[in-house]
Amino acid sequence: MIIDIHTHCYPDFLAAKAISKIDGTNLKAAYDGTYHGLIQDNKRVGIDKAVVLCIANRPSHQRSVNEFAVLANSNEELIAFGSVHPFSDDYKYYVDFLCDNGIKGMKFQPFYQDFYVNDKQALKVYEYIASKGMVLFFHSGVDLLVKGEYCAPEKIREVIDCLRYPKTVIAHMGCWGYGEKMFELVVGQNVYLDTSFSFRYETKNVRKRFIKSHSADKILFGTDRPWTDAETDIKLIKELGDELSKKILGENAKKLLNL
Repeated sequence: MIIDIHTHCYPDFLAAKAISKIDGTNLKAAYDGTYHGLIQDNKRVGIDKAVVLCIANRPSHQRSVNEFAVLANSNEELIAFGSVHPFSDDYKYYVDFLCDNGIKGMKFQPFYQDFYVNDKQALKVYEYIASKGMVLFFHSGVDLLVKGEYCAPEKIREVIDCLRYPKTVIAHMGCWGYGEKMFELVVGQNVYLDTSFSFRYETKNVRKRFIKSHSADKILFGTDRPWTDAETDIKLIKELGDELSKKILGENAKKLLNL
């Protein structure tokens, strides 16, 4: 089984607008941004399941975003994560709503939600989510469209140290874009790291160092589709050998998600 731990899709009426953000970059969308398009792309490249990461950019978006997550999660090919905004007064309501509807995890994207990942209020929200046994999934490092230090390595490390929660996933190799600091502060910690939109862009030596420096049981295959294709990442991971590639491409995610 191949599981892509890091994908995105949107309601049909928003998909074209979301995909338009690629304009002006050197990226090419892998599909049209809808969940139907994601399912078709899974079949095209041989991916069995994809985790859809939804984001509530504002507290007022929580209801619609999480209702979409529940809808997407009803497809057996997809596993949707929900989203709460850390400055929302009713974040507990939405965490409980998502738990009651079988959602396994929550995604935070501080660049678009406009908060620092180590904010004290945010830490309270993470702790409540962890108390429910859900996966905590964080963007980390740089963002191509927004500038800022929202998810710098020092801030990510503070979250890791404060939570000490084994079901934590840090996207983009743990802080892609920060070079040596990524290795000093995040890689090697007792959290999951995914390969999305980072592994393919590193040199072969950096990829080797990353694989050697982090537990083989804590690396997850992710693409960040539709912002990238999947074939390149799968090829690079399969080059690591059968035993390691099986863990990264699916076995580790199966354990994390209790599939």
